[in-house]
Amino acid sequence: MYEAIAPTDPQLAVQILRAPPVPVNIGSTALPHLHDARPTADVVTVLATIAALLLITASLLLRHDRRSVARVGRRIAYLAVMPLAVFVILPRVLQHASGDAPQIAAALLRAYGDRVLPSAITIVFVGIAIAIGADALAPTRDGVRSVGSRTHVAVQRTVAATTRAARPARDHRSPLL
Repeated sequence: MYEAIAPTDPQLAVQILRAPPVPVNIGSTALPHLHDARPTADVVTVLATIAALLLITASLLLRHDRRSVARVGRRIAYLAVMPLAVFVILPRVLQHASGDAPQIAAALLRAYGDRVLPSAITIVFVGIAIAIGADALAPTRDGVRSVGSRTHVAVQRTVAATTRAARPARDHRSPLL
């Protein structure tokens, strides 16, 4: 309020700064008792995180090929898209909107963005690392790891194919032979 009144009436603005807060007494026994929701939210957050990790682990136990692990990594990275959009892009868009409500929303989003952005950026990096790690370190169909340049991988596949071709042929007519 000081910033709004100071340009027009500086003496009144100084008096507002020195004035004590106005007490507001709500005297009613019919009001509901609202307790602090933070402990309940903390428990729900921990349980939801554990459930998510268990479900991801169960899905990877059922199907743990390179493609599935890379898909999990990409989806983890996609989880950070919405917080990044809401707390980085939306305040900048709302800053150019007219009116008090968009300005207040932009200020609130910027204030909470400082708390949300580090974890969102961490989620992006973890997801990208899992996706790249799954593609880089998992064996391919030929049983050759695809680590390195394309030429290196082509040489590894050629060596693997040559090794398989040099093995003696087995007689597949009878399992006893």
